[in-house]
Amino acid sequence: MSNITAKELVNELGLSRARLYQIIAKLDDNKKPKKSALGQYIFDDQAVKNIKQYYAEISVKHNTNSAKHIDSKMINTILSSLNSRTDELENQIKQLTEKINIKEQQIQKLVIEKENLRQSKDKQIAQLAEKSNQQISELHKLLDQQQQLNLTTNEQNKRLLEQPVVKKHWWQ
Repeated sequence: MSNITAKELVNELGLSRARLYQIIAKLDDNKKPKKSALGQYIFDDQAVKNIKQYYAEISVKHNTNSAKHIDSKMINTILSSLNSRTDELENQIKQLTEKINIKEQQIQKLVIEKENLRQSKDKQIAQLAEKSNQQISELHKLLDQQQQLNLTTNEQNKRLLEQPVVKKHWWQ
């Protein structure tokens, strides 16, 4: 990394420009970045490293001090709140589990009912098919009888047509 500007360093660390200059002011003199002839800081690799190191140390100290200020009452309050929320969630889980079990039972009943309906439908279809087959068979018999009757009638008509016609007069 070569020299970077204050703006680039601020963006990299997520600080304000004023906070950056506060950190520089708190650095030991041998760790501060050098200034140019115009009075601007020159942020070379070592200066950036020193600023990042100081900033990280301050952040750790700040977080440690903050943790020490939390007292036991606050911890107990937080634990109580978490336990209460845990109990609520466990009750919700229990209720949802019961609902799931009820729904599963309903689904099982519906599956059984569906199977019963399918079997009933299949039985009805078989009965209708048998009835249809019987009706078809009866219709075939009737058709055969009709054809035989037509054949007989046609033969009789043919015989009658072949007989000579005897003319009789009214007095005979």
